[in-house]
Amino acid sequence: MGDVMKKVVIIALIILGLIIIGNFVYKYINKTAEQDPKMGNSEISDDLQPVWVEIAQAARGDIITYISETGMTLPVKSVVVAAETAGRIVQMDVKVGDFVQRGDTIAVVDDEIARLALDQAEAQLINAAAAYEKARKDLQRYQVLLKNEEVSESEFENVRVQHELARSAFLSAEASVKSAQRQVRNTRISAPISGQIAEKNVQTGNMIIMNQPVVKVVDIGEIKVIVRISESDISKIRKNIPVAVYADAYPGFEFMGTVFTLSPEANPESHTFPVEIIVPNNQQKTLKSGMVVRVNIQSDVLENVLLIPRDAVIERFGRNIVYIVDGQKAHERNVEIGQVKGEEIQVVSGIEPGETVVIVGQYNLEDGTPVRIK
Repeated sequence: MGDVMKKVVIIALIILGLIIIGNFVYKYINKTAEQDPKMGNSEISDDLQPVWVEIAQAARGDIITYISETGMTLPVKSVVVAAETAGRIVQMDVKVGDFVQRGDTIAVVDDEIARLALDQAEAQLINAAAAYEKARKDLQRYQVLLKNEEVSESEFENVRVQHELARSAFLSAEASVKSAQRQVRNTRISAPISGQIAEKNVQTGNMIIMNQPVVKVVDIGEIKVIVRISESDISKIRKNIPVAVYADAYPGFEFMGTVFTLSPEANPESHTFPVEIIVPNNQQKTLKSGMVVRVNIQSDVLENVLLIPRDAVIERFGRNIVYIVDGQKAHERNVEIGQVKGEEIQVVSGIEPGETVVIVGQYNLEDGTPVRIK
């Protein structure tokens, strides 16, 4: 008797356990069906229970289309400042990143030799000027003597030749002084443009030679971006059209520029056309040279097109559909979609302006499902 009771209790417990598990599975499946819109809601459809939905109205608006490319920032103005004289650097106070104005002193080369050369040239000029003045007076005097037939033609010719030689010597000495003065000025290396020091190639105490690079100055008040546009898109771009520029270094920040130049010649290998974009920098000079940026070039404006929220469009069996609310029921419509504008999408055909589309709850609908609007 005891064994029989034990078996009955065990069987009862097993049955109770199966009931509990079955109930749990049933609730889980129902909950999953409610949370997963792709499973549909056949129970609602079969029982014709209203589905709570949110709606929006189809309306007309404009869409701006863009061509998106990636490029690299470059300074509009960039100058490598080279030495115009040889010697030892005796002063150089700038460092990379410093701002300089046009004409500011960047470095100073020892000018002792240059000044000695200038002193010598000036002394030679004084002597040449005195000799030239004497020769000029002699020529004037001999012109009078020749006219009075007091000197011969050959004597006058000798004086004239001496005058020409003295004049040439004076002009040469004058040019030597100007050259020596230039050499003295060249010992002071100055900024040819306003901007920032991007590279520094020498230090105080270094010996430099003629044409040796000293610093690189860049002006990033304006930045240029070179992008390469495909054959299919180049006809959509025009000079001066607006361009939005985005840098990964500044997420969420937008810089605005314009198309500056379009090359008439494609790269023979990539078959793309170089397009130069000019972007005014802000006061903080946020954009730097050498950054990788993304650009959106405005290519077209679609005016007065029909727009609905993107969430209203769902794909089923390879078709794009929306649900239109008519009265208290939702009706399925096939739609042809076009361009995207943020959270909106263009509808080319399938619905009319003013019709109401479901934007929340659409995954639980079928054609003819009763709805209630939240």
